[in-house]
This record gives sequence, C-alpha cells and structure tokens, in this order.
Amino acid sequence: HCMNCTCRVACDYGYTSEDAVGRPVRNLGPIPATLETELGDAMRNDGRWQGEWETTRKSGEPYWVSTTIALLGDASGRPTHLVAMSQDVTERYALRQELQEREAYFRSLVEGAADVIAVVDESGIVKYISPSLTLVAGWSQDEVVGRNMLEFVHPDDRARLAARFRDRVAGERSDHFTEYRSRAKDGSYKFIQSTGRPLADGSGYVIHSRDISDRVRAE
Repeated sequence: HCMNCTCRVACDYGYTSEDAVGRPVRNLGPIPATLETELGDAMRNDGRWQGEWETTRKSGEPYWVSTTIALLGDASGRPTHLVAMSQDVTERYALRQELQEREAYFRSLVEGAADVIAVVDESGIVKYISPSLTLVAGWSQDEVVGRNMLEFVHPDDRARLAARFRDRVAGERSDHFTEYRSRAKDGSYKFIQSTGRPLADGSGYVIHSRDISDRVRAE
C-alpha cells in the first residue's frame, strides 16, 4: 500500500495525494505482471529494482513510467518498507521507438540494395557490411566485419586507396568515386567503384561500393 505520496507523483497519475495514500499501488495504474516476482528477487539480492512500463493515469490516458524501487529498513537492518521513485518518460520512450523504427527502415533499404554498403571506423576497420557482399565477392558478413578494408584491396591499388581514405579522415570533402580492384573469396579481383561519407555522429564512415568489372572489361 502507498504510505506517502508526493504531489508530483500524484499529479502524474492524475490523483491527489489524499487519493493515493493508503491505496494498493496497483490501483494507481496497471503494473507489469512480473513485477512482484522481479521485485522479490531484487530485494533478496541488492535491495534495488529499476524498470520501465506502460501504465495509465486516472483519466485512462496511457503513458510510460520509469521507476526505481529501493528497500529501506530500521536501525537494526530489519526491512520495513519500500521507497519508489517514478518519472514520466513517455516522450523519451516515443523518441526511442521512432529511432528504432527508422533504423529498421533504413536497414531494410540497405540490406535490399544491390550495392555493397559498409560502415568503417577511422582506422578502416569494417563495423558493418551489407549482405549483398556475398553476391558481389563471395565473402560472408562475418568473414569481413572486424577486418581492415584494405586487406581486400589489390596490392597495386592499396597505397592509393589508403591515401584517399586518410584525406577523408582528415576532413577533405569529396563526392568523387574511387576505382580499385578488390579481392573476391575465390581469389579473383573485382573492379570496384566506391564513394564514402562521414556518419552524422562522427563515429565512422559509410562507404557505397559497386561492381564495375563488366564495364571495365568492355572498355
């Protein structure tokens, strides 16, 4: 049961402090079905629980709340009551959901593209590469992620490509394409055309590459 309730918490739920005090907490809005079990486990371990869930105000309006619950005791250490601190995180949750949906949308575009799209850090280490790599060069994603992109470049093209990449890391802005030979899994070399841009958060670079072997041979 609620023994005390601040005006802020009562207002968040749509109740007055007088409405809330003395009532079971579950009567102030839906709580997770597993909360009592999780809370019991947490209290037996470190005496602290934190989580987020969707609940409703007195008006029935849904919202998301982040709550931390701590176990308090008397001078002898005997548990006496729980203290819960709650915060309305509806806006933060909505933003997080929007970001996740955008990420899923753009990932679906990337993974359905014929071009090979890679994300590398400032050292050239591959952090992500699209599944189309297998169709173009035979490598699986796991065989490439974590390795330096220059490992796959023809030795005669490696220094030139490394210099271009260093220029981009140093801040040079260019939309020009770079052409070079890249080693396929079967040992052959593909003629590749690539261009790269820095990621908006500054964590690395996204590189778009396409196989131009047929065009080069035709020339």
